[in-house]
Amino acid sequence: MDFNHYFTNDEIELLLKNWETTYPNLVKITPIGSSHEGRPIWLLTITNQATGIADEKPAFWIDGNIHATELTGATAALYVANALLSGYTQNEHPEHNRITRLLDTSAYYILPRVNPDGAAWALAPNPGSFVPASAHTRGGERRRNSCARYRQRWTNCTNAYP
Repeated sequence: MDFNHYFTNDEIELLLKNWETTYPNLVKITPIGSSHEGRPIWLLTITNQATGIADEKPAFWIDGNIHATELTGATAALYVANALLSGYTQNEHPEHNRITRLLDTSAYYILPRVNPDGAAWALAPNPGSFVPASAHTRGGERRRNSCARYRQRWTNCTNAYP
C-alpha cells in the first residue's frame, strides 16, 4: 500500500470499506457523525470478533487529522491499521504472531480523520480560493479562523492561522 501521499476523504472512505470487505472478521466501520459541512466521520474498529466483542476487550484509541492541515496524522493512523490487518495471521501457530495475539485479545479504535472539512480545504488545488459550504469556518476550524481576537479586531480576515 502506498503511504507516500495525503489521502482524500473519498480515498479514506473507499479504503475503510475495502478493509471491511477483505477482513470481515477483523474490521467494522461505523459512521460516528457528520462534520459541519456534512461529510461522514468514520470509526474503524479492529479486533478478532471471534474471540469476543470489541467493547469487552482492552482497547487502544488512535485518531488523526484533528486540525485542517494535520494530514500526516490521518496517514499515520491508516498505516497502523494496515500494519495490524496485514500482520494478522491464522497459520498453524498464530500464537507466535504478536499482531495476532493483540487482535485476539484487544481492540483498536482508529478514527483516521477527525476533521474531514479541514482536510478538504487543505487538499484543495488552491486552498486560499476554496470556499467551504460554510464560508465563515474558513476550512472547518471555527475557533481558529475567527476574525476577532481577545481585545483586538482584525480589519481583514485571512486564510492563514494566527
